[in-house]
Amino acid sequence: MEKRRYKIKPPEVWTQVRKDYLSGLDAKTVAARHDVTEASIRARATKEGWSRHPRSEAATPAPQPLSPQDAADLSPDDPNDPAALARAAAQASGRALHAQDFAQARALAALAETYRKLADRDGPGRAARLTVKNAPLQLVFDILTNEAEAERRFAMNTSDESDWELRGQYWQAKQKLERANTEWGHAQLARRVQLERRIAALEDQLRAAGLDPVIEREQDRRISQGLDLFLGPLRGRVTMEEWEKTLDEL
Repeated sequence: MEKRRYKIKPPEVWTQVRKDYLSGLDAKTVAARHDVTEASIRARATKEGWSRHPRSEAATPAPQPLSPQDAADLSPDDPNDPAALARAAAQASGRALHAQDFAQARALAALAETYRKLADRDGPGRAARLTVKNAPLQLVFDILTNEAEAERRFAMNTSDESDWELRGQYWQAKQKLERANTEWGHAQLARRVQLERRIAALEDQLRAAGLDPVIEREQDRRISQGLDLFLGPLRGRVTMEEWEKTLDEL
C-alpha cells in the first residue's frame, strides 16, 4: 500500500480554511475544497481556538453613582489624610457588597487599597499631622501666651536658616500689628487734645459772659489729666499705677 504524502499548505490557505470553517461549513466540505484532511482541520481548530459558537460574556455593569451615605463617608474631616480616606472607601465598599452591587464594591475596594498604600508610604506621622484644628488646647494656649518663646523660635539673627521666609512673614505681621496699635494710640491722644482745647475754649466763653464753668469733680479731673483710667463698668476707675501693674502681670 502506497503511503500518502502530505503537503504543507501556505498560511493563506489556512486563513481561508479557517474562514470557511467558521462560516458553518462542515470539516469534510472544507477539507475537500482546500485539499487538506479533516483531521488537520480539527487539530488546527483545537490548537488555535477556532469556535463556531463563542461564549457571550455578560457585560460588566458600570458602577452606579455613589449613594448619599457613601458620598458622606468619602468626605472625611481631613480630606488630606489617606488613612481616613482608605477607611471611608472600605466602609462604602462593604455596604455596596451587602447590597449586591458588586461592580461598585470592587471599585471602592480598589480605591481603598490605593489610599491605604498612600498612607503606608507617607507613614503615620504624616497621615496624622498636627494642624491648628487638631492641636491640643494646652499647646495652643502656650503658643498664644508665650510671646518670648515665639520670638525666639522666629528669630532671624541665627545661623539656622530653616523656614527663613516664614520667619520673615512672622516679623512683618508683628510689625504691622504694632504699627496699627501705635497709630490707634496716636489717634486717641489727638482726639483727647482736641476735646480738651474745645472744653477750654467753652469755659473761656462762659467766663467772658460772666458765668462760672461747671466745677469739675476730682475723679473726672484725674481722668482728664491721665492720672486715672476708667476701664468700664466691671473694673471701674483705676489709677495709672494700678493699670501698669496689671500690664506687668500679663
